Amino acid sequence: MTRLFNAITAGGQKRPYGLTLSLEIEDMVPHGSEAVKCTDSLYLVRTGDGVKLFDSAAGKLSDFLEYPETNRADGFVTELSLAPGVILKAEFASGQLILEEEEKLPITVREVGEKVLLIKTEESDVILIDVSRFLLYASVSGEFICGYVEV
Repeated sequence: MTRLFNAITAGGQKRPYGLTLSLEIEDMVPHGSEAVKCTDSLYLVRTGDGVKLFDSAAGKLSDFLEYPETNRADGFVTELSLAPGVILKAEFASGQLILEEEEKLPITVREVGEKVLLIKTEESDVILIDVSRFLLYASVSGEFICGYVEV
């Protein structure tokens, strides 16, 4: 388990919110891939060589390096929940996601248009934040999970 998975599941005591796999794009991504729908046209896709983003409007499967890094999340303080009964104080600061003021995870934030941010930890966990709806979609410790941002 990764550090992020331990944090969002209260040390493995809580089960994260799950996601249903999407079959809508199975003919458009590599055979054997698994995908979850995040927005009308964006999907997180777990392939044999990692997690990627599929844009059905563009018909393109992309690695996160194709999206520009941003500091747009820096200074954002909120609460995140990715498991029932677990609400984590979260702060985004220059290259870090700080959970509960003590767990500091090095991250890279990338921008996918105006409404979507991609966050990748050094342990290769990925969180997609739909900032227009305050929803989270993630691949953490090999599991697709979802959650929300408290507002």
